Amino acid sequence: MKLSGVVLSLLLGMQAAQAADLGLGIRTQYDVAMDTPLNRIQVLGAHNAWNDSGATWANQRWPMNQLLNVGIRNVDLDLHMDNGEVKLCHQDCRAIYGAADNYPNELWKIRTWLDANPKAIVFVDLEDRADNQPGVVNPLLSVFGALLYKPSDKPAGRWESPREMIARGKRVIVKSANNTYDGAVVWQGPLFATGAAGGWNSRQVKFVNPANCTVDGLPMDQDKIYAVSDSKLGKDVLPDSWVDETGTIDASNIPALMRCGVDNVDADRWDEGMIAAAIWSWADGEPNGGAGENCAQLRSDGRWNDAACAAPLRFACQNRSQPDDWRVTAAAGPWQGGKQACAAAFGGGFAFSVPANAYMNERLRIASGAMPVWLNYSDQAEEGKWEKYDDAPARWDTGAYGNNEDRVQTLRLPGAGAVRVNIGGALGAGDVLRIYDSNRRLLQAFSGNLAHMLVVADNAVIAQLVSDGAGTAAGASVSIEALATSWRSGPYGNNEDRSQWLTVPGAAALKVYVNGSTDANRDFIQVYDRNGALVKTLSGAIAASFMVSGDSARIRLTSDASVTGAGVTASVKPGAAYSFRKLVDGRGKCMDIEGNNMSNGTPVHHWSCQGQATQLWYQDPDGLLRSKNNPDKCVDVYAFGTGNGSKLVIWDCNDQANQRFAWYGQTLRPSHAPGKAVDVKDAWWGSFDGQDLHLWDFQESWGQTWHWE
Repeated sequence: MKLSGVVLSLLLGMQAAQAADLGLGIRTQYDVAMDTPLNRIQVLGAHNAWNDSGATWANQRWPMNQLLNVGIRNVDLDLHMDNGEVKLCHQDCRAIYGAADNYPNELWKIRTWLDANPKAIVFVDLEDRADNQPGVVNPLLSVFGALLYKPSDKPAGRWESPREMIARGKRVIVKSANNTYDGAVVWQGPLFATGAAGGWNSRQVKFVNPANCTVDGLPMDQDKIYAVSDSKLGKDVLPDSWVDETGTIDASNIPALMRCGVDNVDADRWDEGMIAAAIWSWADGEPNGGAGENCAQLRSDGRWNDAACAAPLRFACQNRSQPDDWRVTAAAGPWQGGKQACAAAFGGGFAFSVPANAYMNERLRIASGAMPVWLNYSDQAEEGKWEKYDDAPARWDTGAYGNNEDRVQTLRLPGAGAVRVNIGGALGAGDVLRIYDSNRRLLQAFSGNLAHMLVVADNAVIAQLVSDGAGTAAGASVSIEALATSWRSGPYGNNEDRSQWLTVPGAAALKVYVNGSTDANRDFIQVYDRNGALVKTLSGAIAASFMVSGDSARIRLTSDASVTGAGVTASVKPGAAYSFRKLVDGRGKCMDIEGNNMSNGTPVHHWSCQGQATQLWYQDPDGLLRSKNNPDKCVDVYAFGTGNGSKLVIWDCNDQANQRFAWYGQTLRPSHAPGKAVDVKDAWWGSFDGQDLHLWDFQESWGQTWHWE
C-alpha cells in the first residue's frame, strides 16, 4: 500500500458503521449452492478482514463476526514478523497504519463463528510475508484442527461440493500466493485466483471488464476460480497517486461482477448497500409469505418471488452434465409438475432446478425470454424453510469395503420434518458406522451385525463408514424414510382407509390438532398412540386438540360407501411428559373444580389438596390447563374477561387465548390479558376451602403464587 505515515498521523478516523443482519437473500445463495462444485460457488470476501475500525487506513468497518454474519465467507489476513512473532499487520507492524493484531485471536473468531454455523464453509487467504512455517501453520492446526480441508483431501479430477465437505467435517480452506511451505495445510493461492499477479491472492478489479466479462481482456472460463479485489484505503481523503490504484468495488458494479461469474468478490469496507447489491436471488421484500405463496418463481428481471404453487407457469430446466445450459419448457403448469415437465420437454438429462450462482441465474433469465418461470425451490413443507426438491440420495449401500477406509454419504429427503434411519448389514469387529445429523452432530455409532432403526429430527443424515486394518466385511446399508409432523388428507372417496404417522423425535408427548370435516357418523378420523392404542375417534365437523403420550401418533381416515367429505388437516407439537399434577397456591391449597362438576361454566376454586382427579392438571404446549377428570376440559377465563374479578371456570378446550396461560415467575397469566394474574378471591381474609379463582392485578400475594407438585 502507498499510504504516507506522516499524512496518516494527521487523519482522523470515522465511527464504525453498524452491520446489518445476514439477510435471507445471502443465506439462500449459499443454500442453493450446497451441491455445487467448489469451483462454481460464489462467495463474498473481505480484504484485510482483521483490520476493522473507523480509521481512514482501516479496510473494514465491521468486526470479524459481523462480516461473517452478513455473508462474508472469504477473509484475507496479512502476516508479518514483528519482534520474532507472527502478527497481523500492514507492512510495518509498528507504523501508525500498521493495524497490528494477534493472529491466533482472529483465527479463534472465525472458529467460534463456524461452531455456531455448522453448515457454513470459510476460506482464509493469507498474504504471508512472515515466511515462518511454525508461526503460520501451527495456529491453523491448533484452532481449526480437523475442520481444515487440506490439499490432500481433494479428490483427483474434481472439486467437491460444500455438502460433501461438511459431511466429512472439512469446512476451512487456507490458501496463500506467497508461502505454502510443505503444502500439507496451505493451498496454492493461484488455484483460487485465475489471472492474479504473482504473490497475490486476487486480481485487482480495474483489470476486469464486467460489460463483456473479461479479465485482462480474456473471456472468463467458468470452470476456473476468479477472485477480484480492491483497496479503499485513504481514497476518501488522498489523491489516487498516493494510494493503491486498484479500482473500486461498490454497489454499482457488484451485480455485474457476479453475473459474469466472479467467484470471490473480495472488497474493502463492506456496507449494507454493497451486501444488498450482492443479492441476485430474492427480490426486495420477497419472499413475503403471502397466503399460499410457497413456491419460487424467476421474474422477468431475473429476481425471485414467492407465488401460489397452483399458478400455471413454465419451468426452469438445467442440463445435469452442463450446469450452465438452462432451458425453459414451452408448456406451463403448476409447480408440482416441474420434474415431469423438464423430462418430457428435454429428456432425462435435464432436471427441474434452481440456479446455484448469479451466472447461472443470468443464463436462465436469458432463456426465459423475460417471462416468469417456476424454480425448484419451495417452503411448502414448513413455512419459511425453503428447500430444493431435488433427487437427493435416500439410500447408501457401502458394498464390501477394504482396510483403513473412510467413506461418507449424505442422505436427504427434501420436505421431511423428520426421518427414520434404517440400518442393516455387517461390519468387521474394529470397524464402525457413524450416523450424524445434517449439522454433523454425532447421533450414534454401530458395529458388528447391523439391524437398527434410528429416528432423527432432521430431513438429512450423514453416514460414515470407518474401517481399521484388521479385516473387512460385507458392508452396511443405510436408508431413510420421511416422518411427517403434519398431514392434509384432502378430499376423500368411498371405502377409503388411509393413514399417516406424525412424529417429533424425542418428544415425551404430542399435542395433536385435527381440523376439517367428514360425513358425520359414517366417516371417521381415528388417532392412535405409538403403541397402537386408540386415543380419539372424531367425525363430522372437527376442530379438536388433545394430548398423546410418546413421540408418534397415527392419524387414520376411514370412509363408508355413501357420502364423501372434504377431509382433515392434522399436525403435532411436542409437549412435556403427559402426567397430571397438583397446582398448589401460596397457602398449600390446590386448584380444584367446584363440586366435581365438569359442565361448562363451573367455577374453578381452591381446596385442601386431596389428590382427586379434579385437582390434577396438565399444561399442554400452548399453555392450556387440562383436567385429569376430563382432559377435553380446560381452565377458561369466562367470556374473555380482562378486568379485575373476571372469573375462572371449566370449559371445553378450544385453544383460544383466554385458555392459554403462561408462567411469569410463580404467577400464571392469561394470554389475552397478560397484565392480570390468576388470583384467589378475597385472599386478604385468609385461606379457606372454596374461595373462587379469578383475575386480578399482579400484587405479589400468596393468592397469586402457584407451583407444581
